Amino acid sequence: MAAFMSSNSQLLYREIAEQIGAQIEAGLYREGERLPSVRTLAKTHQVSATTAARVLIELEQNGFVEARARSGFYVCSRTRQRNTPSATRTAPIPASANVNALIGRIFRATISAGAAGRVMPLGAAELDEALLPHKELAVAVARAVREGGASLLAYGHRNGDPDLRRRIVHILGLRGVSLVPDDIVVTTGESEALGLALMALTSPGAAVAVESPCFFGILQWIETLGLRAVEIATDPHRGIDIDELERIAEAMPLAALALNPTFHNPFGFAMPPEAMARLMSVVERHRLPVIEDDVYGELHHAGRGRLPMKSFDREGWVFYCSSFSKTLAPGFRIGWCVPGRFAESFERVRAPCNAGVTTLTQRALAVYLDGRAYRRHLDGLRRLFGSQASAIRTLVLESFPIGTLISEPGGGFVFWVEIPAPFDAMRFSELAIAEGISIAPGPIFSASGRFDNAFRLSVGRCLTPDVDAAIRSLGRIAVEMKTGR
Repeated sequence: MAAFMSSNSQLLYREIAEQIGAQIEAGLYREGERLPSVRTLAKTHQVSATTAARVLIELEQNGFVEARARSGFYVCSRTRQRNTPSATRTAPIPASANVNALIGRIFRATISAGAAGRVMPLGAAELDEALLPHKELAVAVARAVREGGASLLAYGHRNGDPDLRRRIVHILGLRGVSLVPDDIVVTTGESEALGLALMALTSPGAAVAVESPCFFGILQWIETLGLRAVEIATDPHRGIDIDELERIAEAMPLAALALNPTFHNPFGFAMPPEAMARLMSVVERHRLPVIEDDVYGELHHAGRGRLPMKSFDREGWVFYCSSFSKTLAPGFRIGWCVPGRFAESFERVRAPCNAGVTTLTQRALAVYLDGRAYRRHLDGLRRLFGSQASAIRTLVLESFPIGTLISEPGGGFVFWVEIPAPFDAMRFSELAIAEGISIAPGPIFSASGRFDNAFRLSVGRCLTPDVDAAIRSLGRIAVEMKTGR
């Protein structure tokens, strides 16, 4: 369980961060200048090392500094400080989600364009095949076949391969979540886990609170299951508006809160620990089930990793979901969940639709995870995505219309781009596909079709000249749309 900071410590680190932020804005720290170390800050301000570290993280999340691996925190350019999106505003009224038709239209157009020629996939949040450890996984598959023999052709354990579940328990233990293998259920990707969680916690017509913008996969499930979404205002640096959520929880019955607090899709933020702790208090007070999507949780760009909300869960209200699809092997389709106190209702809805996941891929993944290869692979992804994030932001700001805003993710590989309104993101998507580039338009991230001037840019690949050219082409299309050329 993560330690909770005292209210005095929370106020103190924010006060120090505000002081340093003001100094940066006044020019006392130059662009690119390295900030004092944690030890120096602690000594200067006479605070603990933990408080000093939170000061630096607060400055990073507010766009003043950037973390560089094994080097420290450096002042961002003033352009970078100004050009991030603001917190979203919502009218928190339960509404039916209407995204499936839009998403189907985008997928069909992408498939059609792919059949006619190569498409640069900057819409789907997926890793480039070149970044997958295919040789190491091939060795693991061969070993699993050699050792497993005929047992690989039989049904495996209904809740997942025991060795794989032990490996997952170890991975989560490193991130502050204490479990035993029987707590884990392996699923066919994380999408199935999210859908089953909603089935277990809701009934048709129920209201589910979601972030705004929200991962469209959750909205697809909400629409399919006949639920209603309540969009909650979300800050691109700090996450969901907890005060607004509590007001809504007091005003109407909520069946669940669907949340992606660690390297959010599409904003990319990691909710600060003290905000998670406060949110957990609200959840416990209102007995509100939380469906946590943590699929990007291990892809921090710099410094120490971030804790999932599940690490703050003392009473079992968090239904945790994740997978290896964004880090290791999307084609294996291996996800998992931790139903916790909802295990009985989860088992009831799972019974008719899931008899287990393919035995071979589970065994192969368990073999691969038995060693240091996964940690080395993750370190490589973190260095790559962290090192090129700044260049991608600069490229977008240089190529797109004046006034464009872009998120500053602390992990993962997706960016949220807002173009000055009015702007038709759906039309932008169509024009981009016509030039062989896919993006994810903003309206699919909202139950009510908001964000028609925004889109998600996914760069789960190296920033090669081809990717650079594709982003510049997207910028040209956006400029032409704005100028009417």
